[in-house]
Amino acid sequence: MIFMLNQSEPIVTVICTCYNHEKYVEEAITSVLNQTYNNVQLIVVDNASSDNSIVKIKGLLDNNPSILFIKNNANLGICKAFNEAVKYAKGEYLIDLSADDILLPNRIEIQLKEFEKLDDSYGMIYSHIEYINADGKLISNTKSKQYFPSGDIFKNILEEYIIPSPSTIFRKTSFLNIGSYNEDLAFEDFDFWVKCSYFYKIHFVPVITTQKRILGQSLSTQFYSTESDKMLRSTLSTFIWAHSRLRNTEELNSFQKGLSYYFRQSVLYGHLRLAKEYYEMMIAPKGIKTYLAILIFKSKVNISPLFRLR
Repeated sequence: MIFMLNQSEPIVTVICTCYNHEKYVEEAITSVLNQTYNNVQLIVVDNASSDNSIVKIKGLLDNNPSILFIKNNANLGICKAFNEAVKYAKGEYLIDLSADDILLPNRIEIQLKEFEKLDDSYGMIYSHIEYINADGKLISNTKSKQYFPSGDIFKNILEEYIIPSPSTIFRKTSFLNIGSYNEDLAFEDFDFWVKCSYFYKIHFVPVITTQKRILGQSLSTQFYSTESDKMLRSTLSTFIWAHSRLRNTEELNSFQKGLSYYFRQSVLYGHLRLAKEYYEMMIAPKGIKTYLAILIFKSKVNISPLFRLR
């Protein structure tokens, strides 16, 4: 499909970022080209892939000249690569698509119709997703989880990682007003959700719109790797930002629960210095003593070095 942008209808810009996704990038791009909603700008960014990703991308460009292709000579990281691409975005709505994920054909149409019903107090929409493996085989979906809130969900996001990451669509104005993605972080979504939910309402659409591919090297599977603490440190940075913006007891309680969870993960996966930072942020650390005892009992993890760190 050759997209011909119509200024009389809302334009949706999809930014597809690729890094060594030669096996999947064609399918990701094609899933955008096959959308039932046509007023779409597609920007494809290659973040200095070392495989044949660029060859695959260029193979689609000849028949789809409306695609804007950006080739980075160095890997800028996910956050900066997306921020740079947004400078070329013509749409009032943005979708962040990883080159190993897939948009279902009516994804944009469904979410855009919902967005057009909402006022400007809403900055983002999210929905259900399916998980697929490297071969595209269905693993599961998010419909089994019962609780996906809408409206003012700042406290919900602080407490639990509730939003299926590839399912979001957000207003460009909201994205820019928040300050875009934080380029100092290892990953973008949790930090953006927290900030977006603080300044804007968020709406949930109970429809499967996206397929997320689970790969061994994906960010989600690396989150608690003992080889790197970048993901947990990025999450800690977001909690630090949120700490001074808590507005009521409910948000404080959710903040504490979220901190407790990531504190536990830091301990279990050996990031003791990070665990100490999470622990010290807890506003009522005395309430964690019983929790620590349970943690030691269940995991048989020796956390005594945690309290000797300086």
